Amino acid sequence: MGTDVRFTRTILAIGADAFGKLRKARVTIVGIGAVGGFAAEGLARSGIGHLRLIDIDTIQRTNINRQIIALESTLGRPKVEVAADRLRDIDPEIHVEAVHAFFNADTAEELLTPRPDYLIDAIDAVGPKVNLIEYCVRHEIPIVSSMGAALKTRIDNVRIADIGRSEGCSLAKKVRKGLHKRGIRTGVTVVFSNEKTPAILDPEDVDDPEILSGSHAGRPRRILGSLCPITAVFGMFAAHHVLMAIGGPPEPPARGKSGDGLSESPQNATVTPV
Repeated sequence: MGTDVRFTRTILAIGADAFGKLRKARVTIVGIGAVGGFAAEGLARSGIGHLRLIDIDTIQRTNINRQIIALESTLGRPKVEVAADRLRDIDPEIHVEAVHAFFNADTAEELLTPRPDYLIDAIDAVGPKVNLIEYCVRHEIPIVSSMGAALKTRIDNVRIADIGRSEGCSLAKKVRKGLHKRGIRTGVTVVFSNEKTPAILDPEDVDDPEILSGSHAGRPRRILGSLCPITAVFGMFAAHHVLMAIGGPPEPPARGKSGDGLSESPQNATVTPV
């Protein structure tokens, strides 16, 4: 792939050699919603050359408050197709695969072949998320996983750390429990918020077409409040982690507990017999 002026400032920031690595890299994002959509945006605008987008959902009006691909003009379309069109408009030379499919244990091998250089997990369901993380750990696919952005309102509470250090996030707690049963306790990088959250809104209090229409795969989901700036930060944290892992300088050493700094470097995955 050639280089044009749209990436001049990226090259000035990280250097030509690092940018060349980004152009050659293959990144997969599973879940192209509130977090995954912003992650894809950050990667494409930074020059990642190959992206595979995996999601089964279509865009609903209720997505507009937090998802970068959700517009009046894109309602009803598959999220992966809309995202792919957007990314190609950002960078005509990018190679994007739009995979309109549901990720689970049965589809993992098909959807993740060929093996990506890095994977971003932006799934919002516990079961598929645990399956995806386990698959990546077993097959040594580098992964950064987004924990729960719903109900969070403070950007300064967002962290990126090893899952063993995640705290204050109910989704992370459930994911840790599921991974522990499979012998995985550390070595998985996650984006999370340690902000204490308010009581969950009763789903019956809101008429949500996204749930009533059955546009989601899997079991029915409870309605959770969300803010676009928070989901954007989660997605950009994940994108930045991938960019630095592929083409950036080494990360600084960990600075104590997750509450003491925004980033730390997790160790390799630890898998113990179950």
